[in-house]
Amino acid sequence: MPEQDAVMTRLPEITAATPLPTLTTRDRELLEHLGARRSQRQISLAMAITVNTVRGRIRRLERKLGSPAAGADGSGPPSPRRPPV
Repeated sequence: MPEQDAVMTRLPEITAATPLPTLTTRDRELLEHLGARRSQRQISLAMAITVNTVRGRIRRLERKLGSPAAGADGSGPPSPRRPPV
Protein backbone atom coordinates (compact mmCIF):
# COMPACT_ATOMS: atom_id res chain seq x y z
CA MET A 1 0.00 0.00 0.00
CA PRO A 2 2.57 2.59 -1.02
CA GLU A 3 -0.15 5.05 -1.98
CA GLN A 4 -1.66 4.86 1.48
CA ASP A 5 1.77 5.25 3.08
CA ALA A 6 2.53 8.33 0.96
CA VAL A 7 -0.66 9.99 2.16
CA MET A 8 -0.08 8.88 5.74
CA THR A 9 3.34 10.54 5.86
CA ARG A 10 1.67 13.82 4.87
CA LEU A 11 -1.24 13.68 7.33
CA PRO A 12 0.36 15.94 9.98
CA GLU A 13 1.27 18.48 7.30
CA ILE A 14 -2.21 18.26 5.77
CA THR A 15 -4.00 19.03 9.02
CA ALA A 16 -1.62 21.85 9.92
CA ALA A 17 -0.99 23.48 6.54
CA THR A 18 -3.95 22.72 4.28
CA PRO A 19 -7.19 24.64 4.72
CA LEU A 20 -9.88 21.98 5.06
CA PRO A 21 -12.45 23.79 2.90
CA THR A 22 -10.30 22.79 -0.11
CA LEU A 23 -11.06 19.16 0.70
CA THR A 24 -14.40 17.60 -0.17
CA THR A 25 -16.44 15.62 2.31
CA ARG A 26 -15.29 12.42 0.59
CA ASP A 27 -11.65 13.58 0.77
CA ARG A 28 -12.01 14.08 4.51
CA GLU A 29 -13.73 10.71 4.87
CA LEU A 30 -10.86 9.06 2.99
CA LEU A 31 -8.31 10.82 5.20
CA GLU A 32 -10.12 9.58 8.31
CA HIS A 33 -9.94 6.00 7.02
CA LEU A 34 -6.27 6.38 6.11
CA GLY A 35 -5.56 7.89 9.52
CA ALA A 36 -7.17 4.84 11.12
CA ARG A 37 -4.73 2.69 9.06
CA ARG A 38 -7.54 0.84 7.27
CA SER A 39 -6.71 -1.21 4.20
CA GLN A 40 -7.90 -0.18 0.76
CA ARG A 41 -10.37 -3.06 0.88
CA GLN A 42 -11.77 -1.89 4.23
CA ILE A 43 -12.04 1.66 2.90
CA SER A 44 -13.84 0.46 -0.23
CA LEU A 45 -16.43 -1.37 1.85
CA ALA A 46 -16.93 1.54 4.25
CA MET A 47 -17.28 4.10 1.45
CA ALA A 48 -19.28 1.78 -0.85
CA ILE A 49 -16.81 2.14 -3.73
CA THR A 50 -14.46 -0.26 -5.50
CA VAL A 51 -10.85 -0.80 -4.48
CA ASN A 52 -9.78 0.74 -7.80
CA THR A 53 -11.81 3.84 -6.98
CA VAL A 54 -10.09 4.03 -3.58
CA ARG A 55 -6.71 3.91 -5.32
CA GLY A 56 -7.76 6.65 -7.72
CA ARG A 57 -9.07 8.83 -4.91
CA ILE A 58 -5.79 8.41 -3.04
CA ARG A 59 -3.84 9.49 -6.13
CA ARG A 60 -6.12 12.50 -6.67
CA LEU A 61 -5.85 13.43 -3.00
CA GLU A 62 -2.05 13.30 -3.25
CA ARG A 63 -2.15 15.58 -6.29
CA LYS A 64 -4.56 17.94 -4.59
CA LEU A 65 -2.30 18.18 -1.56
CA GLY A 66 0.87 18.53 -3.61
CA SER A 67 2.28 15.19 -2.57
CA PRO A 68 4.45 13.37 -5.12
CA ALA A 69 2.89 10.24 -6.55
CA ALA A 70 4.14 6.96 -5.15
CA GLY A 71 7.05 5.76 -7.24
CA ALA A 72 7.63 9.14 -8.92
CA ASP A 73 11.17 9.26 -7.51
CA GLY A 74 11.91 5.70 -8.57
CA SER A 75 10.91 4.18 -5.24
CA GLY A 76 7.93 1.94 -4.74
CA PRO A 77 6.52 -0.74 -6.98
CA PRO A 78 6.49 -0.37 -10.75
CA SER A 79 3.37 0.74 -12.54
CA PRO A 80 0.86 -2.09 -13.05
CA ARG A 81 0.32 -0.98 -16.65
CA ARG A 82 2.12 -2.76 -19.43
CA PRO A 83 4.44 -0.73 -21.63
CA PRO A 84 3.23 -0.06 -25.17
CA VAL A 85 4.06 -2.83 -27.63
